[in-house]
Amino acid sequence: MMNDDLESGQNTYVAENCPPLYVSQPLLPDLNLFSNSVKKIWESKQVTNNGPLSLELENRLATLLNTPTAMLFNNGTIGLLTALKLFDLPAGSEVITTPMTFAATAHSIAWNNLRPVFADISEHDLTIDPEAVAAAITPQTSAILAVHVYGCICDHEALKHLADSHGLKLIYDAAHAFGAKWNNQSVATLGDATVFSFHATKLYNTLEGGLLTTPFAEDREKIYLLRNFGIKNEEEVVSIGLNGKMNEVQAAIGILNLDLLETEKTQRALLRESYRRMLSGLKGVSIQDVAPHVTQSEQYYLIRINQDEFGRHRDDIKAELERHNIFCRKYFFPLCTDYDVYRHLRIITKKHKPYAETAKNQVLCLPFHSGVKDNHLDIIADVFHKTTTRRFSARKPEYLDSYNKSIPCEYIVGSENLGEFFYKKEHDVLIREIHNGVKVIEQILNCSDTDLNSRDFLLQKFLDYGIPLMDSDIFSQFSPSMNKGGFGAIQFPTEFIDMLRRLIPLGICTAAEIGSFRGGSSYFMAAVLQRARKDFTLTIIDPVNNMIGFDAFKSKLNIDNKIPSTSENFEGQVFDFVFIDGAHDFNSVMRDFENVGKFSKKAVAFHDIHGHEFDNEDGGTVKAWGTIKERLRLSSEVCEYAHSVERSLGIGLIIHS
Repeated sequence: MMNDDLESGQNTYVAENCPPLYVSQPLLPDLNLFSNSVKKIWESKQVTNNGPLSLELENRLATLLNTPTAMLFNNGTIGLLTALKLFDLPAGSEVITTPMTFAATAHSIAWNNLRPVFADISEHDLTIDPEAVAAAITPQTSAILAVHVYGCICDHEALKHLADSHGLKLIYDAAHAFGAKWNNQSVATLGDATVFSFHATKLYNTLEGGLLTTPFAEDREKIYLLRNFGIKNEEEVVSIGLNGKMNEVQAAIGILNLDLLETEKTQRALLRESYRRMLSGLKGVSIQDVAPHVTQSEQYYLIRINQDEFGRHRDDIKAELERHNIFCRKYFFPLCTDYDVYRHLRIITKKHKPYAETAKNQVLCLPFHSGVKDNHLDIIADVFHKTTTRRFSARKPEYLDSYNKSIPCEYIVGSENLGEFFYKKEHDVLIREIHNGVKVIEQILNCSDTDLNSRDFLLQKFLDYGIPLMDSDIFSQFSPSMNKGGFGAIQFPTEFIDMLRRLIPLGICTAAEIGSFRGGSSYFMAAVLQRARKDFTLTIIDPVNNMIGFDAFKSKLNIDNKIPSTSENFEGQVFDFVFIDGAHDFNSVMRDFENVGKFSKKAVAFHDIHGHEFDNEDGGTVKAWGTIKERLRLSSEVCEYAHSVERSLGIGLIIHS
């Protein structure tokens, strides 16, 4: 699994505004430091053939990996070829390996005039299954070539027991496992030999390169000869070898990258945790299983998507991310056994069906490197949470169980206007709902920085806050965990929260909401943005006063009620952020944008961008959003939050560059 090249894809309006983000990004040293190293190479005139930099790098890697033998190669595939040749395996004998690996693993077996035999993989971490290996062993078997895939370490104890019991060589392809440890033991010393790849796609790289390690110091001389044409000295060629030497420029890159290694690993470990928080709990999405006794190499971040449970196929997710210029990889689809040259070979398994055949249609590696930023994570979260939403633990208050929709509506007026959708008999209950909402607002205003930046926390608070009972079952996926009643925000929870999370780092100071209805969304949005910036102020614009409990929330929030008013009353006024959720006909949305929205300094958002119920009003919000995003797509970042299965509601956000 030596060379995992990058992939390109088609761009859309989002892609045009964002540089492409690939699954991997080469770790590169400071250009000035590299130039100094190259200058020394030029001065020495020694550019290859075991030069001083190559020897220095070998020694440093041997120390880092705690192994007596560490020999550099020009690439990992040549290292694999040499590892198999090192043990003089009988021509035509069988080498057991995994079908879920890069082509180089199987090819290195075939190039050595050996026969690859494919054994199934383990379901929990996708490494080779020892039970399948045991079933694949025959009198013709000479070795096991196992792969520490995605940085997950193979079941070494089980494989070593099989190898020792049957007199087999145990070789590891550790292209994904540089720096990994098993029970605090370097993977470089497991088995009879281990091969690492230093291709540019790997965390630690020399642009191209590889390393062959063994736990035996006496192997050094034989590996040296195999790597250097079998040349012993100027006058003796004592064996058959090839050219596997690393040049001095590659070695210079490797030496400089050693100084960057730990910082990059730390950043990836943090990214792993961000992905875990984002994806854990999503039904049908399995995150990478890392054994407790394994120190991760932080090479890849793997997930598996079960279409039946998640509701969308892995390929759909990959394609949608590519529309945002985010490129994942389906490592490893196809399997080696799907290639023409190996298609005649079956996968040996102890299961009814090889699990590799299932996994190949589910695996997806997400971008995993220090180049992944918060805006990328926002997009990835948006894509994954479109069709399924995590259940939260907020409970519906017991007093809401008696909510009776058969009681006739009656408008209730008081010092706190409770709005037209409440029931007179339930007046006391509704007052308690207002107080519950205020309590949630206080919790947000007093939350920690960690909670403020936690999607889970904000969603939890949103569900505690409440979503008004409606005839539509669009919110059914959140039941019974949400607070249902007469008060709350008529927003799809994850859409609204993801929009707010994107706004938090912008430091919004002034905002205007055009169309507040009953104020539920206004209060929650104001609480989050006020917690992010204490001097935040929200101006509420609406021609009709349907605000609920304004006085109670005003005591906690910096909100300015300008009702009755329309966007025309604020024409040309500048706010950091404008949220347009007023009349939903095309002309009204465009008028609100032209009057106020287009003057926003940092961002403007639109609600109901998938509200097709307004299509008969000259195209409604759907047409207006399409018109505005097309106008601004080249100069601004365009985001869409559309998580409803019915594709209704939806929020469009434009962030000005």
